[in-house]
Amino acid sequence: MRVLLVNPPWPYHAFRHSSSRFAPPLGLASLAAVLERAGARPSVLDMAVMKLSGRDIAGYLQPPPRLVGISLNMSFTEPGAVEAARTVRALLPEAALILGGNHATFEHRRLLDTGVADAVCLYEGETAIVEAVRRLDRGEPLSGCPGLAVREGNGRITVGPQPEPVHDLDSLPPPARHLLPMHLYDVEQQGLVGSARGCPFGCTFCSASAFSGTRVRTHSPRRVVEEIASLGTDYGVNKVLFCDDTFVLSRRRLEELCRLLGSSGLGVRWACNTRADSLTRGVAEMLRDSGCTGVLVGIESCTQEVLDRATKGIKVEQAWEAVRNAQAAGLEVYATFIVGLPGETLQSLEASCQFIRTLRPDRVTVSMLTPFPGTAIRERARELGVTILGHDFSRYELTCPTCETDTMSVDDLKRGYVKMILAVQASRPT
Repeated sequence: MRVLLVNPPWPYHAFRHSSSRFAPPLGLASLAAVLERAGARPSVLDMAVMKLSGRDIAGYLQPPPRLVGISLNMSFTEPGAVEAARTVRALLPEAALILGGNHATFEHRRLLDTGVADAVCLYEGETAIVEAVRRLDRGEPLSGCPGLAVREGNGRITVGPQPEPVHDLDSLPPPARHLLPMHLYDVEQQGLVGSARGCPFGCTFCSASAFSGTRVRTHSPRRVVEEIASLGTDYGVNKVLFCDDTFVLSRRRLEELCRLLGSSGLGVRWACNTRADSLTRGVAEMLRDSGCTGVLVGIESCTQEVLDRATKGIKVEQAWEAVRNAQAAGLEVYATFIVGLPGETLQSLEASCQFIRTLRPDRVTVSMLTPFPGTAIRERARELGVTILGHDFSRYELTCPTCETDTMSVDDLKRGYVKMILAVQASRPT
């Protein structure tokens, strides 16, 4: 069976002039890999990196696929994903059309109510997509398919039983990168690797634990090194970026992975995400000695009350110490901050500005609080003092005010964002 998996277009003209912001869609590549193993004939269309519009999918529907799966992972891609889905529906009315990903999971009823798709794959999709193909092959309906929410002919939405997430990630085949236009991705992004799923933390602004679960599931260190070696052999990749939310969580696994990387002879440079409370001096030095060149640390705010209300689970002092530890080990530091978390004020943002001006991280990303589906910020907005400003998901790209809080108005958010950007600019060498 032919299956077309689609990464939808990004809607912003500023992003269309360069591929440097785009990373290989590993989720779709993983779905493609399990479909290949099951005997299907998948292909992947990355409309984002190819700078296509939703309507442009019309030129990629031959030979006609029996199933079209469109990723709707990031909220701001909803307009492009919907446009692509409607184009498919008009040209291939007999094809099964399934949406999936983070955003689609938490917005599945609204999306299905519009009739834009036949079904939505809920949460991780490897089990569901294979079963969906098997049912279609047998001429059976998708109703009741594990892991799918389905819009029935009468408009009623039914949800199949949710399958267990894949606990042994090594049982999954490597992502089918051979189906991706790897040459189009920026060299900083080509080596994207996912070595774990799940997050045990419950930050109010993030939906990672709601989507992938609070139990952390990992690839074995040996499997990770084998995948990195293949990236080098197949695509000439010598720099890897681990996208795990919890890369440094398990000290034992980290030590084994660093040991294997250090002794592999691959000569690969790599970077990872880490929580501030995990980045001790010893960990930073171990990362460096095995080829790590940089770490991303989610600081978010330097006001303890704000971190506590966000259930971040770290202390401000740990953020200062983590960045100093990384810098002492010679690692580049990429720090992220959020303007407008509940409890934050224009005045309290000065603590974050002072952090940036004093420690001068190598890279800083400043985002506005955004009430993404699946987050506590959205689900418990009133309780947390958050007012959501409409539901235009095209604005959910982290630099537009999409909500306000009982301590920061829209104007405050804009002024606070500018204040933080000026602090970043002031921290740069003259």
